[in-house]
Amino acid sequence: MSGSEWISYGVLGTEAGQFWGPFSIEMLGKQSEGYETCDKYPNLFTPNADGINDYTQFEFDRIGYSEAKISIFDIRGIQVCAIHVPSGSSAKQSARWDGCDDNGKPLPHGLYLYVIESEGKIVCEGTITLAR
Repeated sequence: MSGSEWISYGVLGTEAGQFWGPFSIEMLGKQSEGYETCDKYPNLFTPNADGINDYTQFEFDRIGYSEAKISIFDIRGIQVCAIHVPSGSSAKQSARWDGCDDNGKPLPHGLYLYVIESEGKIVCEGTITLAR
């Protein structure tokens, strides 16, 4: 497979609307066909309230045109956060992760996986590094 990397963390498998583990992610930063933009920045972020890299921002095609869901998983494949991205002008501001779980509790440093779904398709998936 040219141009792809296998990651064998035993993490998760994805299918629109379903997540399970263990599985391997075929490629870092993988994006679905028909989507040109799939990115997050910064990849390594430090949510320490200093105003610098306190969250990671997700970018993907058609952000704001339809609703999306960003699912964040720990390295064991357990979903720790689900981010709803509405359609409309607030979409970009909603498409961020601050390093906390669904209850607002700060998560430990480490490698996390993300999957972005929109219009019933997986838009992209990849990894994020959280440093504390």
